[in-house]
Amino acid sequence: MKPIQDFTQLDTVTLFRALHSFKRFLIGFPVILTIPAVGIIALKPQLWWLFPLYVIAILFGAVMIGTAYGRLVAELRVRELEKAEPENSESAVAKRKQAEEELHESEARFQRLADNAPDMIYRMSLPDGRYEYVSPASTTMFGCPPEAFMNTPALIRKLIHPDEMTFFEEQWKALNEGNIPPFYEYRIIHADSHEVRWIHQSNVLIRDAAGAPIAIEGIVRDITERKQAEQEIIEAKQKAEENEARFRNIFEKSSDAILIIENGIFNDCNLATVDMLEYKTKEEFLNVNPSALSPEKQLDGRLSSEKVEEMMNLALANGTHRFEWMHLKSSGAVFPVEVLLTAISNEPGNQVIHCVWRDITERKAAESREKDLRDKLARSERLESVGALAGGVAHDLNNSL
Repeated sequence: MKPIQDFTQLDTVTLFRALHSFKRFLIGFPVILTIPAVGIIALKPQLWWLFPLYVIAILFGAVMIGTAYGRLVAELRVRELEKAEPENSESAVAKRKQAEEELHESEARFQRLADNAPDMIYRMSLPDGRYEYVSPASTTMFGCPPEAFMNTPALIRKLIHPDEMTFFEEQWKALNEGNIPPFYEYRIIHADSHEVRWIHQSNVLIRDAAGAPIAIEGIVRDITERKQAEQEIIEAKQKAEENEARFRNIFEKSSDAILIIENGIFNDCNLATVDMLEYKTKEEFLNVNPSALSPEKQLDGRLSSEKVEEMMNLALANGTHRFEWMHLKSSGAVFPVEVLLTAISNEPGNQVIHCVWRDITERKAAESREKDLRDKLARSERLESVGALAGGVAHDLNNSL
């Protein structure tokens, strides 16, 4: 390490440390060296004559150390003077001018940002509520130019929607007590269009050195479109819930069996299904394998397991499919139903079918009775025709005789 030849080679931080070290040493140096001298003379009084010489040596050392201390102080002052250039020097004037230009440019950039921002930027002093700055966006957002806000501090109260005044008063009181939320959302009435607009106001509370609130700075944004979209979503959700409740009411109270089939499995059913198939509960029915609800073969002789796949595929392909089917009750009794399948979703892995079963046992019985009557009527008509023909033949025979 290269030795330091002069104090000027020291940096300012090291110079300060050396200065404080020397200062402590100067205070303690004479005391530290005097104590052992007094001790030696106390043990050997015959050496008392050495004490003055010892004191002179101590004072000489103090003077030398003090000189070094003085050089340190001088070096430090020189450096401070070098840093503090005269205010009227060319260098100082140039630096001040450059700083003023940079400050002006920074302010101009901020002003451009504030003037062109779609959101309103403002600063309000507290507790008087006077606007110290309002950006031009206030004209579009509130229908009032910045000057109107700054000249009339109470203007905001005229713009607040009447239904928001209680909220406004509560928040103003809390604000002057130093309590402020990160944002407000409230309604206003636009000064020009008289439309109701929704406002989102972000807040920053400014405090003085004692912690008392002195101003509020914030950014105000028009969120009317967002609120309208949120309201539309809420209304759509309410309508969907109403429709679902209406459908559920029809679903449960229908005398026809209604079922929901998801990916080939019964997912839900109404109580009419449970009653129709003579099960005790909905849970009991839904736990039954669908294959147990049909006889092995249908009336056309086809296997139920094969035909049911065809029926569901037709519904998924065409959107709906109506057909007749033979079902099994829990007791094992077979009965006919009319089936209406309606595809709700045909996405892979999410095939959903709405299914309605209508018991047509009585209709089939009525159709059978009607067929029997038609058959009897046809036989009767044939017999009458034969009788009439026989009567005609007999009449002709009698006439010939």
